[in-house]
Amino acid sequence: MIALASDFDGTLYFGHDEVHFKEQDIQAIAQFQKQGNQFGICTGRDLPSTLYPLTDRICCDFFIVVSGAAIYDKDHRLIYEKAMKRSTIQALYDSFYGQANMYIRTGFDVYEMQKSSHLSFLSKYVPSVSDLPNVPFQGVSFGCFSKEDAQRITDLTNAYFGEEIIAYRNVRFVDIVAKGCSKGNALQIYKEKMQIDVMAGIGDFYNDIPLLEKADIAFTFTWSPDPVKAYADHVVEDMAQAIDRLK
Repeated sequence: MIALASDFDGTLYFGHDEVHFKEQDIQAIAQFQKQGNQFGICTGRDLPSTLYPLTDRICCDFFIVVSGAAIYDKDHRLIYEKAMKRSTIQALYDSFYGQANMYIRTGFDVYEMQKSSHLSFLSKYVPSVSDLPNVPFQGVSFGCFSKEDAQRITDLTNAYFGEEIIAYRNVRFVDIVAKGCSKGNALQIYKEKMQIDVMAGIGDFYNDIPLLEKADIAFTFTWSPDPVKAYADHVVEDMAQAIDRLK
């Protein structure tokens, strides 16, 4: 069996376009699955914010979310999870609150540390870290005001908190998870648990490098940065072309 793990934003989902998904990609995914293969999402998003924009024409067999901190099956049942400490979240809050919009990802809920953010329709406001519920914290995200801010917070997080957590930058978002979590490591975990023969991956940006690095066959796009292309086996125009090469 072949499984294809796809990044979401900029790879499968194009939020800035009027039509968010490419018709040829949807058809290629469906045909790929009909041939007995699996298709899944591998993203920095949490499960709720991944499911919300998905069209019902794309049926995923698995979800690797929060940069590899959690894996869910097609019925949204938890397969794997690695949580962050509350004390670490407090340290991130103390370091960066006010410099970017801060979100806490906890499985089926998203908590925001500021009011009236652009994710308010999906999240719940909490005024402080101590007001968060007693549940596993899968990750923290900062929605930054510029690419430069995102890079700065990524660098500072990895420099000062690198023994416990790791930060991945995706344009203006910074996704932070427990040390050892990555899209690539989660890919390997899913491959072993499900006994997948060939695990392919496709992504478009720097935070997808761990995914491409661990995939048996790695795809990226013609518009991806050159350092990302260096980790890919194939450079393609779209998802449909990648699936055609897999077949």
